[in-house]
Amino acid sequence: MAPPGHALTQPPAVRAADILRETVILRESGSGTRIMSIRLFDRLGEGTPYQTIEMDSNETIKQSVIAGLGIAILSRHTVTEELNSGRLVEIKAPQLPIARTRFVLHDAGLVRTGAIEMVLGFIKSANGSFLPT
Repeated sequence: MAPPGHALTQPPAVRAADILRETVILRESGSGTRIMSIRLFDRLGEGTPYQTIEMDSNETIKQSVIAGLGIAILSRHTVTEELNSGRLVEIKAPQLPIARTRFVLHDAGLVRTGAIEMVLGFIKSANGSFLPT
């Protein structure tokens, strides 16, 4: 994500080197989004160092990107409103967006009550339609 008008949101196509010149705002250690982001930047840069800032909340990261302090990778769940309102813009670049598979896990010995069956049924029948596109 970047603020509107940012160079990485304009044609021509964005190259890995362009992204690595930016300050990247990351979530805190242990965050799944951070892990996926670092893997991407390490793959893009093939060892090239890049500058990062660490923040511990999605809202702080969004506001920092809007203010022009850097770029970030955030879940679409987190930025749907900002994308729709134009306060944030998606960077179109190689290997973006990062697709993640979600799983519903439960203890094999769990007694599946009516409420549990209802939630699982909703998730299965929605077939991902509740996720932002």
